[in-house]
Amino acid sequence: MRNILLFIFFLFSFFGSQAQQETQLNLLHDVWQSNRTNPALVPDSKLSIGLPSFYNSIYFSGASFGDWIRENEEGKIMLTPNRAIEQLKDQNRITGALQLETISLGFWRGKVHFSAHHAIRGQAWLDFPKTLPQLIGQGNLPFVGKTMDLSHNLQLFAHSELGLGLAIQPIEQLRVGGKIKFLNGIADISTTRNQLSLKTEEEIYQLQLTTDYQMNTSSFFQYNGFDDLNNVVSVNNIKWSDFLGVNRGIAFDFGVTLTAKKSTLGLSLLDIGSIKWNKNVNNYRTKGIFEYAGLDIARDFFNDSLSINQSIDSLKTILDIQTTNTTYQTNLPTRFYFFVNHKLNDRLTLGTSFYSTWYQERLRSALGVQLQYQFTNWLSAGAHYSIYNQPAHHFGGNFILNLGALQLYGITNGFFPLLSPNKANNFNFRVGLNIGLPSVK
Repeated sequence: MRNILLFIFFLFSFFGSQAQQETQLNLLHDVWQSNRTNPALVPDSKLSIGLPSFYNSIYFSGASFGDWIRENEEGKIMLTPNRAIEQLKDQNRITGALQLETISLGFWRGKVHFSAHHAIRGQAWLDFPKTLPQLIGQGNLPFVGKTMDLSHNLQLFAHSELGLGLAIQPIEQLRVGGKIKFLNGIADISTTRNQLSLKTEEEIYQLQLTTDYQMNTSSFFQYNGFDDLNNVVSVNNIKWSDFLGVNRGIAFDFGVTLTAKKSTLGLSLLDIGSIKWNKNVNNYRTKGIFEYAGLDIARDFFNDSLSINQSIDSLKTILDIQTTNTTYQTNLPTRFYFFVNHKLNDRLTLGTSFYSTWYQERLRSALGVQLQYQFTNWLSAGAHYSIYNQPAHHFGGNFILNLGALQLYGITNGFFPLLSPNKANNFNFRVGLNIGLPSVK
């Protein structure tokens, strides 16, 4: 049980979803997907077709990837939580983002540009104290006579979206765009109350758990328990109509771009919306002060000899967890972009981008500066510097390869994680293919 929880704790970040701030895409106006950062950013091509594209980002605060996993003498990959725990701060964060855009389309009719896209997006946040992985990995015995703060904020969800966009060009220098996105929630695990603490009495080792905690879950999967993992992930149990008929939501994007001589600036506000979760909903609620006569809660609840269901059943009994099935609603992380692109000459462009997201009453921001060089009519590449998270300084880049009507591109906000992944605590990349017909100009 303990190894399973530690593995889930590590694997959590790979699910994602918007984690690292992406400050390059809205500076690459020749890439059709830049429209996802500003609905007024549309190419001059008569017709743009986006083939599958993929985006992923991961971020750990404190510990690096190499602190969490190691290769032993036998060549096997092993989890090393104690090593990672030593690198953690009192308060920590794991975030992730994953996006698969299946197809997109955009075309001009006069001075109006129409667009549509479909994508599957996953996002994840976990804010947690150092004491939480310490309890799972080391038990509570090192904290005898002390109170462990286990309060944490977990937000993990995935949804599909169908977006319909419209951009107009009332004058040559100005473009205004908007987009409506129809959402269908795939799965959600989120906390709305997150207060947990554990005190181990010094003399008799009595455990006292103080809680004011609620977790909501929803999924189109049906399962009988945590041990029934094969049933959870079985493709045979998926009704693909569920992607369209349940957990519905709606979101809006707005954007504007203004061109003056050699400079273009833009503003956008994205993902203003929410999802209502009503499929296989469970609400878990506990509030009170509970006592448990035991020595080591980690030994009792996270021991490998116990199944997940046995551990959960014991924990539910102690904490008096009440389960209901009330539908609930979650807001999307609202994003804001501002950019300025300035053409220094026919080949070189200098750009800067500011990104900010508001979610769970927290504001997260990033700033990026980029130099883009057009080597030939079929190859462009750029160097990018951005500031966000810890460490704060990141050096990345991009390439755009145009082979006739076919375009291949790749973007990363950091080269260092690619060169030395074991020492990195963040990772970010995007790749994709597009097809574009000649310009309308």
